[in-house]
Amino acid sequence: MNHRLQRTRKVYIETVLGVCNRRSLDAEKIAAFFRLNHYEVVSNPASADFLILVTCAVSLDREANSLRRIHALKKFDGELVVYGCLPAINGQAVSSIHSGRTLATSRLNDFDSLFSNEKFKFTELGDANQYFPSYEGLFGFKFWKVLSSKIQSLRWASVGYILKKEVPTAIRKTLERNKPQQLSPYPIRVSWGCNQNCSYCGIRSAVGKFHSKPLEVCLDEFKAGLEKGYRDFEIIADDVGAYGVDIGVQFPELLNALCDLPGRYKVRVWNLSPVWLIKYEEDFLNVLRKGKIEEIHYPIQSGSSRILHAMHRYSDVFKLEESIQALRDHRTKMLLTTDIIIGFPGETDEDVTDTINVLRHGGFDRVYIFLYNEIPVAESSKAPSKVSQETALKRIDRIQKELDELHMDYSVVV
Repeated sequence: MNHRLQRTRKVYIETVLGVCNRRSLDAEKIAAFFRLNHYEVVSNPASADFLILVTCAVSLDREANSLRRIHALKKFDGELVVYGCLPAINGQAVSSIHSGRTLATSRLNDFDSLFSNEKFKFTELGDANQYFPSYEGLFGFKFWKVLSSKIQSLRWASVGYILKKEVPTAIRKTLERNKPQQLSPYPIRVSWGCNQNCSYCGIRSAVGKFHSKPLEVCLDEFKAGLEKGYRDFEIIADDVGAYGVDIGVQFPELLNALCDLPGRYKVRVWNLSPVWLIKYEEDFLNVLRKGKIEEIHYPIQSGSSRILHAMHRYSDVFKLEESIQALRDHRTKMLLTTDIIIGFPGETDEDVTDTINVLRHGGFDRVYIFLYNEIPVAESSKAPSKVSQETALKRIDRIQKELDELHMDYSVVV
């Protein structure tokens, strides 16, 4: 009997520069799906039968970069599939340059419908616990591959200062995600979707309904990471503090269970909104006393009660500052980072002063400063009293000068 050799199908997967850690996990799971179905995941888009682009729309810059990458990848012969938050947040912009298939973040499990003839189904796979190695960016894949391989030969501690001080945030994150495996963080996504209703954000509409991963599954993933030799764990989600509200568990219960596991390891918590820390404050502080929490990312977004109220964020600044002080009092070596948004509609110089005061008293180890991004699907896009970009950039410059005087690290995302 004659057998014709079947050519190995090839797929190219790319995450745009600066994509969030949740979409990076999605990309890794997508890669696992293709590998399981005997595709070759290639680094050259010209050789691929399919090209999967994982997009971002959290800022004007990320959205523009996503659109640029769509345009750039269209020239190749393989079929381009555009995935991520951009198709949901600004689908019109995508459709204006791409007539092919798209998939919003909230519909990730519909991946099987895009590749319905495959033996192994996407929905049968477990979650990823490794970030997808993305090298796309200003200088292209080859540059990042070479640069990352060079840095891997160094002790990462020796380049830490450069990564923190001299390298732009998106580039630094790209380098950090491509560290040698033993030094890379082991991410555990504990939930999907967002339980908040922030007026400036379109991500909630993109990521879909909130649902938590069972506590036992989270623990099993953590144990698996320990068995593989990992010692640096990241607990991530779009709204990490809301974990468990749909399954009768509170987030501190999960942290407590993780930190009770034997072994030498550290845990980082990302995107802990103030409303959850304040709600569960004493339980959180009890977990901190175990000494396993190495870093908390605590996005306050503003120090102005009026602006926070308009944002639909926790707006009691007095209690907000108390919660920050409580974290400071219970941390010795723990890092505390935050986000702020500048240029929100109706913002005044006095509101910026209030934010600077909270940052000054908070003693954050790093501040991520975001320029307000007008997202068509967000409530704030319809708000009056818009702040011009010129004014917002001047206010960001003012904040940078204040933080320089305080010797506080920061990054600006526009």
